[in-house]
Amino acid sequence: FIDPGAKAFGQRFAGGVPKITQVIRAAWVYDPRNPSHDPDDPSTWSWSDNAGLGILDYYTHRDGYGFPISRMNIPSFVAFANLCDSLVALKSGGFEKRYRVSGTYSLAEARKDVLAKLKSACDARVYEGPDGLIAIDGGEYSEPVVTIDDSVIESVEWTWGRDATERANEIK
Repeated sequence: FIDPGAKAFGQRFAGGVPKITQVIRAAWVYDPRNPSHDPDDPSTWSWSDNAGLGILDYYTHRDGYGFPISRMNIPSFVAFANLCDSLVALKSGGFEKRYRVSGTYSLAEARKDVLAKLKSACDARVYEGPDGLIAIDGGEYSEPVVTIDDSVIESVEWTWGRDATERANEIK
């Protein structure tokens, strides 16, 4: 940056001192699909904009939820990362990865809010499985494994409360 002098500075930068920003690949993440990545050694990790890996990182990073990798359902994250990397055709021609994330967040933001943004970027659903592990799916329509039709419904009940937290429906 060359100092243009006080008078020239006011002419060149009439709006004041320019805000300097950078686009960098700053966060390296663990990718369980990569055999050279060691979950316990961040120096083996690499940069990725894969949305599924970003969510896995947020759950296991100390600035996120800080869960141990042993608490994660790794096969579900591998499957979701593969979905995120699948190519989709662009209307203008060519292809692009299905789901990518980039951006920043403040450490002052609530973790649930940061996670909600990450999940909304790739239509992810994160849940605790019957084994107690945190798993992920979504991002793509899948056929239901069970179809509920009139032949299996015995009754339907609706309960209306004052607000959305008190309303419920039940199918027996």
